[in-house]
Amino acid sequence: MASVVLSRAIKSRTTSSLVNHALQASASVQVTAAQVDGNVAWDNARPFEKIPGPKPLPLIGNLHRFIPGIGELSTKDQLHMQKHLLEKYGKIVKITGIPGRRDMVMVYDPKWFEEMFRNESMWPHREFLQSLDYYRNVYRKDFFEGVGGVLVEQGERWKKFRSTVNPPMMQPRVALRYLKPITEVTNDLIKRTKSLRNSVGEMPDDFINELFKWALESIAVIALDHRLGCLDPNLKADSEPQKMIDAVSDFFAGLEVMELRPPLWKIMSTPTWRRFARAMDYFTDVSMKHINNAIERMNNRKPGEDYEPSVLEKLLQRDPNPKTACVMAIDMLIAGVDTTNVIMPHLSLSNTEEYNPLPSQFIPERWLKSRPGTDGSVGSAEDYDKVKDFKMNPFTYLPFGFGPRMCVGKRFAELEFAVLITKMVRHFHIDYNYGDMMFSSVLLHKPADPLKFKLTDRVY
Repeated sequence: MASVVLSRAIKSRTTSSLVNHALQASASVQVTAAQVDGNVAWDNARPFEKIPGPKPLPLIGNLHRFIPGIGELSTKDQLHMQKHLLEKYGKIVKITGIPGRRDMVMVYDPKWFEEMFRNESMWPHREFLQSLDYYRNVYRKDFFEGVGGVLVEQGERWKKFRSTVNPPMMQPRVALRYLKPITEVTNDLIKRTKSLRNSVGEMPDDFINELFKWALESIAVIALDHRLGCLDPNLKADSEPQKMIDAVSDFFAGLEVMELRPPLWKIMSTPTWRRFARAMDYFTDVSMKHINNAIERMNNRKPGEDYEPSVLEKLLQRDPNPKTACVMAIDMLIAGVDTTNVIMPHLSLSNTEEYNPLPSQFIPERWLKSRPGTDGSVGSAEDYDKVKDFKMNPFTYLPFGFGPRMCVGKRFAELEFAVLITKMVRHFHIDYNYGDMMFSSVLLHKPADPLKFKLTDRVY
């Protein structure tokens, strides 16, 4: 969706120059002329003020655009808001004048995604999750002791933390060591789904909560080498695992308000902040109980005992400060429940015809490297032919990010998904009989409709 506004703004200047200059001016990513490709006419770049976007008003800036019932952007979720901005202003948009927030520049072109990522500094800056940063470094500094974790640390402190956690987290061979325990957890989910089916074989309205239980149980096995019992058929609504899942839900609900709306919590203790802090207190305290139990089991192991060390144990071996391992384990448990749903900037492009043909159609064959049937692969050859001539820019689809700050849990997430999907497809024919599923995109992109899948046993 190339924009006339964008074309007029750039005129004879290069798009790359405008992007780089905007990024430099906004201080979101530090780009210098020396880092930019020599062919880019840096001196001809338009100033930051020329980037198109909603015009702020005196005193209130662009705040009025987000006021519920009044503002043009107030009723739009993140996906629709990004589509609206792209269609109205073009492939580079700025939003300024929101009290308590720094100016934002959004780009909607995978070529520019790549340029941004490849021109980042040694220590990429991600000024997000300010509420979590405040919780850890101010509100609960007594516990975290200056260790904010991979999500909120910046600069050299982030580099030190990330260098410690990368080896036990990012190597493919490390993730594969957890294949057996993840398979065991997933087998329990399969048994659970069979018992949850109604008379026509459909899942209950709250089936997504069962997937959250599976996710928490899976990441606990990886992080702590311990089963929490999330998939126990007699698990009560007020059980500890369910309360942990509820706490994560409150955590993300708080982030949606505090990170995407004017930050009133910085001025006063709002109900949203208090609910967020209570959720984090509970999750942190319960996580530390399990972490301390894992450390005790580790210390009581007999010499020469055959076992696969947990990520927690590997981190404790790498860093003399046990707080680093504990904070990383807490982050893994939080992220392991629900961040499979996190909305990424690529989402709007994935739903744009220019970068992804027939985006509204379910064509999984678009990801195949060859036509179904030619190499034993399954799928629809007809659907494959619809999209085969289109070569997708790899930066259009970045579910785990790119570069030094890409998702540290990528390997484990991919392993969990692969095992879950393989097991589900192997055991069931999966149908959904309620039309196109609706989604909600605020901080998270997630189903808005119940996951009432019909699961029919396969007969071999």
